[in-house]
Amino acid sequence: MLLIAVATEMERAPLAAVLGEGAAVRFLVTGVGPAAAAVAVGSYLAGDRGREISLVLNAGVGGAFVGGGAGLLDICVAESETDGDFGICLGEDVRPFSLYPPFRHVVPPATVRMVSEALCERGLIPVRGPFVTVNAVSATARRGANLGRRHRAVLENMEGASVARACRHHDVPFAAIRAVSNMVEDRDRDAWRLDEALERLAVAAAAAVPVLVEEARA
Repeated sequence: MLLIAVATEMERAPLAAVLGEGAAVRFLVTGVGPAAAAVAVGSYLAGDRGREISLVLNAGVGGAFVGGGAGLLDICVAESETDGDFGICLGEDVRPFSLYPPFRHVVPPATVRMVSEALCERGLIPVRGPFVTVNAVSATARRGANLGRRHRAVLENMEGASVARACRHHDVPFAAIRAVSNMVEDRDRDAWRLDEALERLAVAAAAAVPVLVEEARA
């Protein structure tokens, strides 16, 4: 069975509308942020219902780093998830501890390729690359540029690495797709295209989830 982990009901609703929830798919609304995501997914996988789960998909919206290869309303597929702002905060840059490197989870290339091919078959050309998970949304172009450059990342989110960490702890495969709702730049909420991104996410999920369900059954 496939578990789709989303941060908010706002992200769950359009996905459930196109996918339904039945014998092959379950939804989990984790709450926003790394701690909430880790607790929710970890608790689910540790419980009786977790025994049915063979793969977890983290889905939602996110901010694209300028120059990272993705633009507004693009669909992005994670090649990895990293704790982006775990470390030493120096102004608008975050540098890793020398003794405690940030958590990083690499998604199997075969999974990335499978999801990407499913999207391409629906006419959705995804952007593949590293995702960065943060505790605080980047609200300046400088912080975004520093994070994107340090991690060579395409997209910023607030849950992915924590979902991946819980999956690794319970030995459950992980994948992630997100639609770009905004660019990571000096904060301008009026420039966000959240509703359209949610619609794009639903279209992408309709393409990707069937192949992930088959993967979960294998």
